[in-house]
Amino acid sequence: MAESAPVAVPAATPASNGSRDGANSNGGFRSGFGGGSVASYDERIGVALIVCFIASVIEFSAALDACDHRKTCGHARYEWAVGCGILSATICLLRLALIKFLPTGLDQRADAAFATCLILLWVGGAAFNTSQKGPFGDTENGYFATWLAFGAAAHYAILAWANVSDKIKQLQLADGLSLLLIASLIELSVAADRCSQKHVTCDHSDGAAVAVGAVSVVIAGLQTLLDRFAPDIGQLTSRILSPVLVALWAVGAALNTSSKGPFSSSCSSANGYFATWASFFFSLMYLYGVFVHPPAAKQDYEQLPE
Repeated sequence: MAESAPVAVPAATPASNGSRDGANSNGGFRSGFGGGSVASYDERIGVALIVCFIASVIEFSAALDACDHRKTCGHARYEWAVGCGILSATICLLRLALIKFLPTGLDQRADAAFATCLILLWVGGAAFNTSQKGPFGDTENGYFATWLAFGAAAHYAILAWANVSDKIKQLQLADGLSLLLIASLIELSVAADRCSQKHVTCDHSDGAAVAVGAVSVVIAGLQTLLDRFAPDIGQLTSRILSPVLVALWAVGAALNTSSKGPFSSSCSSANGYFATWASFFFSLMYLYGVFVHPPAAKQDYEQLPE
């Protein structure tokens, strides 16, 4: 009987030169946050950094244009807007350069420090730039560029922090309750800022806007603590409080954005207007998660490797 020909075994493909850990190129693969897709960590933060860089350039360009047109280039808030955009663009470019020219990867804690600086910068940027007295109090290029840069910086920060801390990996940062808490805080701060102005008496609809935001923050904050430290009780209270939050923001949206409400226009009172409607839709999202389907964010974070 003729001997069978030996079967050739293909040689293993060598890891790419840019690999951090041998098997995984481009800095190792992490589970994706948006549905569990597998992607390179550097590629994922790279997208966020590029978006943040572009938004930063638009933001400081809009600030320069606005201060030149309004003759306010010496005003502190306009100087801050210009400086914020330039500093953010510089940080993004530096971090992108490290991705390109440092194939072994940046230390995880140093990366988290980069992300922390960037998100803190845009927390201040969003707070001052888009306030009623800020350079982008109305919906214009600078307004949307500021919030886009903030969102991109927040996305980068979530990725970087989760890469360092197992506890952050387990947080449900994208569920309806967390988003509702953030939106409620924004609405409350905008309403309180409006009430502090001399020409506003803070009664009727203005006072209601503050009250709705404050009640929502308390309820969402309490439910968050229960979910974290007493999940059995939290599961019970969520079925009671989620419909309450929907009803609260249905009334809040009707009052805040009515013709006589404090946030009747998406142009001149953009932060309050968008925060109100975001809170309403996030309350619906939370209600859906409680009664229909659990939030997908928890599953995504649990898929991250140790």
